[in-house]
Amino acid sequence: RYYDMKMDAEMDIEVGIPVQTLSDVEGEIEADTLPAGQYATLVHWGDYDGLYDATTFILKWMEQNG
Repeated sequence: RYYDMKMDAEMDIEVGIPVQTLSDVEGEIEADTLPAGQYATLVHWGDYDGLYDATTFILKWMEQNG
């Protein structure tokens, strides 16, 4: 989940892995749940250098689809 979408600066994002149950965690890992709502998702398979184009694509899609 992107908290800040400044493409020309450092971005604040959250990466999650679905699990059946929450467990105790330590360090920089936190257990949490996504708030209810609608989310646009995109899966990018490939080299990291294609991630910019994938992100640009979903941002344009979101703008066109409200």
